Amino acid sequence: MILLYGMIGAGITGAPLTGALIRQHNSSEHLKQQVSYYQKQEEESRYLTVWTLKQDIAAGEKLTEGHFEQQQVRVQASDQIGSISDIGRVVGKNAKTALAEGTIVQEAFFYEGEVCTDDVRIKEVTSLRLPEQIKENEYVDVRISFPNGEDYIVVRHKKIQGILQDAETSQVTGIRIELTEEEILRLSAAEFDVNSYRDTALYAIQYREDFQKAAVQNYPVNEKVFDLLQWDPNVAQELSFEDEQEKRALLEEHLEKYKQEQERSASEETLQYDTAIQPSDMTGQKDDSELEIFE
Repeated sequence: MILLYGMIGAGITGAPLTGALIRQHNSSEHLKQQVSYYQKQEEESRYLTVWTLKQDIAAGEKLTEGHFEQQQVRVQASDQIGSISDIGRVVGKNAKTALAEGTIVQEAFFYEGEVCTDDVRIKEVTSLRLPEQIKENEYVDVRISFPNGEDYIVVRHKKIQGILQDAETSQVTGIRIELTEEEILRLSAAEFDVNSYRDTALYAIQYREDFQKAAVQNYPVNEKVFDLLQWDPNVAQELSFEDEQEKRALLEEHLEKYKQEQERSASEETLQYDTAIQPSDMTGQKDDSELEIFE
């Protein structure tokens, strides 16, 4: 009996020790698995030299060379980083969204052109006369030409996002461009002028090179659109309307004078034409000398 109790006691005493040994064995196996995993990761990884951001970047901020630095990072051989090797490809562009310090630079993070404000929209424009050789990604100004020779820039330096074509004939019918709320209203005012003043035309004109400086918008809108621009809550930025009303009044004065001159000229031509075809005497009527001969 004493022997039995001794064996039971030894078993009870040895149970914690056995459990500890089992746990230690399991822990050792787990450690081996971790070491094996990291060794495999080490074998399959590689060092890559990339460009990263030296500081946080706000959305819309323009990039300079001082924003970037090169670093070596360890990546898996199968990873597609998409990092660029030539930082010059993004210098001068703007950040699409806020980016944190240390972010690996990818071209998809940035866009070229003016800062994209909240009121920018993509608009399909079909009211323009377009150059025959117009292409996607070219830059154009949208201009308005009046019959008296005055010509203004309605919308400036717009990148063509797409070409619109007739489905059956493949004829170019318009372009797709990005416009702010202000530019949408200015274009609408110009289209109204085209319908209001005979022989007025809206047309697109191309820039020769992408790096050329953008022209200055100088088209004065009509009074109704002018008033709308000042209170429209969708216009994202504060606008400056220096002398715009005075310029518009001068344009309308010139157009009215031109219209009057054209009407007077047309009236004079009509009068001259009527005088040229009118006979000196009434048809069939003979004068007294002709009657005396036959008497």
